[in-house]
Amino acid sequence: MIIKLLLILLFIFGTNAILYPQSTLPSEKTKIFLNQFLLQSTDEPAQQLKQQLASILNKVKAKVQVDKSLLIDTLISTSAQGDILKCIFDYDNNVRMTWMIGFLKINDEWYSVWKKEYFYDVTGNFERIIDFYFNNSVWDTSSQLLYEYNGENQLTILTLQDYLNSNWQNNTREETTYDINGNEHTSLTKFWENNQWENGHLITFYYSSENLKDSLLMQNWDGQNWVDNLKSILTYNDTTQYFEQGIAKIWTGSKWENYEMIKVTNDEYGNQIEQTFFTWNGNNWLNAVRKHFTYYDKYLESGYCELWNGLNWEAGDNVILINNPDGFNLGLITQRVFIYYIIVSVDPTQLNIPTGFSLSQNYPNPFNPITKIKYSILTSSFVQLKVYDVLGNEIATLFNEEKQSGTYEVEFNGNELPSGVYFYQLKADNYSETKKMLLMK
Repeated sequence: MIIKLLLILLFIFGTNAILYPQSTLPSEKTKIFLNQFLLQSTDEPAQQLKQQLASILNKVKAKVQVDKSLLIDTLISTSAQGDILKCIFDYDNNVRMTWMIGFLKINDEWYSVWKKEYFYDVTGNFERIIDFYFNNSVWDTSSQLLYEYNGENQLTILTLQDYLNSNWQNNTREETTYDINGNEHTSLTKFWENNQWENGHLITFYYSSENLKDSLLMQNWDGQNWVDNLKSILTYNDTTQYFEQGIAKIWTGSKWENYEMIKVTNDEYGNQIEQTFFTWNGNNWLNAVRKHFTYYDKYLESGYCELWNGLNWEAGDNVILINNPDGFNLGLITQRVFIYYIIVSVDPTQLNIPTGFSLSQNYPNPFNPITKIKYSILTSSFVQLKVYDVLGNEIATLFNEEKQSGTYEVEFNGNELPSGVYFYQLKADNYSETKKMLLMK
């Protein structure tokens, strides 16, 4: 199962869910139907690998206006066997998802089957996500994900707990470290055994001179040592730096052997409009799976899967991973997906009403030559936002004036600067915070 899941290691994944209770299904039947559609995010080590690769393999360029925000309203997924899954979504006043509920259509009736509820910390990061199954007219708690961050607002620990016998019980933990450029360096997965966390597998990431993630190595813990298991090599377009090809290899005990390859076709904005997967038969790469995607600006509109039958491509179920730039992730095993959006006007001084002073990581990072910096002001204050080089020399003053309470975003243009590391610092009242960014031309 681990190897099978690695076949799709080049894309992101995560689960999310929703509600319209009309009928109930027996619990076992519910789970059987769900398993036709849902990928569970922490069942297998290879799924952890996909999560780590998400941000770099679905690079996109935003085209939507800054005063607009697209929110998913409904998702419809159809399997090759004709099974239909519908998801609906709800949001709070800060345009953050509060819950998602999934329904299955059986004999022309919709059945509520699973739900996710989302909770956030004061900075707007995920703090907790709880999963439920709909059994016997009630929502039964199933599991939860707990998020922990470091001082740089980077996710460092993600813990999966199951709800058993009216208590939360540890299941899996993922611990992430970062390098000096803010890139993921290692991802260590541990499993809860004998009332303690035991090593499971370790992923180490490597980067090119352009700061692109170009390879990784997965090792398994044999009880005493880390043993090589899987690795991948990633390549990008020289001009656009969009991801184009990945090759996965498996360690046989004496050498690395090809296992799977993926080739990607991107549009001009970096959206992946086609993904083709190949398997290695010992001598040649053979067609396996092909996926087609359409987009509305940077947001996925539809996905469609085809399987190779030895002679032709035909409709079939496979993994479709929805990775929108707003942070929403959902993994489905299906043949076709359609996503419908609503457009919400966004006033950055009204959304995400601050509960304190904060300075966010610039986006994108690395950047060339323009990036955006978001910060929040708790009370009316005199605000300074400045940029410095590595020697502490002031490069630019982005703000130096009175600001009312609210959340703001400013653009920084490094067109006249050489490539390198720079720092930006926010000062307001007695608050001061500095973060690092990388200009890469």
